[in-house]
Amino acid sequence: MFSCEECGELRIKKQSIVIGKKNYCSAKCQNIGNMGTKHSEETKLKISKITKQKLTNPLTIEKMRNAKLGKKQPQHVVDKRTKTMRKIMKTDEYKIKHHNSMLGKVCSPETREKIADSRRGDKHWTNYLPYTDEHKSKLREKRLHQVFPTKDSKPERMFQLALTLRGIRFQKHKAMLGQPDIFIEPNICVFVDGDFWHAHPEKYDANDTVIGDKKAHDIWKNDLDITHKLNKQGYIVFRIWESDILDDADNWAKAILETVQCCVDPSLWRNSHG
Repeated sequence: MFSCEECGELRIKKQSIVIGKKNYCSAKCQNIGNMGTKHSEETKLKISKITKQKLTNPLTIEKMRNAKLGKKQPQHVVDKRTKTMRKIMKTDEYKIKHHNSMLGKVCSPETREKIADSRRGDKHWTNYLPYTDEHKSKLREKRLHQVFPTKDSKPERMFQLALTLRGIRFQKHKAMLGQPDIFIEPNICVFVDGDFWHAHPEKYDANDTVIGDKKAHDIWKNDLDITHKLNKQGYIVFRIWESDILDDADNWAKAILETVQCCVDPSLWRNSHG
């Protein structure tokens, strides 16, 4: 017979848990009795080794999985684990290890299809965040200053050169609605629309899929909405297809020049002679 060090109950030796010189009647009493106790480095290594051996045992893994089925951990435990994992994932050691573990791995067609199905119809991630109207307006303003693609296309460069040769001053990709490719003070917006990206009507039918899931008529509607909104704000809008500029950029530059001469104060532009 022995007396438990924690609860004091009398037990027979075969049912005891012996830690050093202390006897406990159960694992619960053992945990309570060991609270605040610090293990030596040697003991920690032993515990770690034994734990790793148990965790690699398929029977132990299955027992742990079954024990956790249907159980939810307290929120403070979830938050603590999340906080710890975020710290670990930011370390270079983890990033390298994760990268190396994924090298050479190819998803099966079934897995790819499952991933695609799970993401179909998803809204943009910003729609799930509790943004205020003020924050959303700031994001829209930031987006106006981003230029995609970062380099001007060949038709845009050709048209810019044609305008420069005629002495027309302009601003590229002005941060405003629609982000016109060329803006001429005070109110002239010029869009150089790519035949593919804006679905040239001579090359695409209304129901043709052009970009991702976008139909040609959706792209036309979006461009038309931008044009109407700019017109209501008092802007003169030119939309020129890239194929038209490639055929005759000079003629379109001449049309812009005539508009500038009619609508703009002569002091705001200079002729090609200086």
